[in-house]
Amino acid sequence: MEDSKLLEILQALVQVTSGHAPSEETLEELRDVIENSDLDDSEKVPNWLLDLLSGLVEQRMIPPSPQTAAAKSGGSSHNFLVELADVIEMNWVEFGEYFLMQFPSLGLEAKVSIEDSTYAVRPIAEP
Repeated sequence: MEDSKLLEILQALVQVTSGHAPSEETLEELRDVIENSDLDDSEKVPNWLLDLLSGLVEQRMIPPSPQTAAAKSGGSSHNFLVELADVIEMNWVEFGEYFLMQFPSLGLEAKVSIEDSTYAVRPIAEP
């Protein structure tokens, strides 16, 4: 698998949340998560997913925004985020129709709604 924009953003996310670059083992785990979710083809990675992860890296707030489809179907963004919680240090909070990925080191959380197909980046504990 060639390194992708998605992997670059994930490496930056590990850096900002942990304070150090990802180890080779972590890089391999990140590549596996990307491949297992069929996101190793950049055309299957939706822009909203890149924006969500970039917002966390840049510590940029994102108001609730629509999840848009990727150029090519087949990737599983939600499965990817579930598996990512096992690799990157975060608190995963499941609410059924949406879930939160909380990053205490950043004071931010990403909210991904399955029900209304939106995503957001906001301070932790915002209603």
